[in-house]
Amino acid sequence: MNTTHHVFLSPHLDDVALSCGGMLHQLVQSGQTVQVITVFAGDPPSAPLTPFAHRLHERWQTDPVGRRAEDIEALRCLGAEGTHWPYPDAVYRRDPLTGMALYATEESIFGAMVAADAGTVASIAQPLSRIDPTAQVIAPLSAGHHVDHQLLRAAGEALGRELSYYEDYPYVETPERIEAVLRVGRWAAKAIPLSEEAIRAKVAAILAYRSQLSTFFADATEVEPRIRAYAQRVGGEVGPAERLWRVC
Repeated sequence: MNTTHHVFLSPHLDDVALSCGGMLHQLVQSGQTVQVITVFAGDPPSAPLTPFAHRLHERWQTDPVGRRAEDIEALRCLGAEGTHWPYPDAVYRRDPLTGMALYATEESIFGAMVAADAGTVASIAQPLSRIDPTAQVIAPLSAGHHVDHQLLRAAGEALGRELSYYEDYPYVETPERIEAVLRVGRWAAKAIPLSEEAIRAKVAAILAYRSQLSTFFADATEVEPRIRAYAQRVGGEVGPAERLWRVC
């Protein structure tokens, strides 16, 4: 059987499972080679946490060490293994010259990338350039405008190779967020039908990110119906699906 090397680029320790865990599971089950690279999976710097980051840790009841453990468990549900890169999340990054926090509020992480963070794109693009040139690389579309999603997409595009883009869930539950991205350029969509097994694996993987559930869901019981509802919206008459996008 011919196999393709698929590399999924995840900004954070949950994005791939949330956004395209079903198709990842199906690729693994079909014998394809799958790699998940989570880029912003590093520890915070030694400087004290900002009040914003401290509030997040209190809500999560864990830190990046605990989140990486959750990711290992989640990817096991999908039958995949992942790689954790050491770049810190936006909520931890500081200006290398002044030491000031780059993104000290929730509003700022959904805004524009600050100038002092521009070097991070080149820094990430360098190791990304070592990905197998024959691999299919799947990057975040950056719907929702989270700065880490924007930055990782920019780093992927800096490679000058053809990319596929996954829809950033749960941001794409709001149609205006994906429409804002698709207004720029010409895009072609490909729906990936999901089996019942794939949906169940995806839900199990999302539930493994226990620290993150309160960020996106009212409680654990809300996960499955919302995942199924969005998959059905994407697939329409063909049944539940996830969707990839390519630039035409």
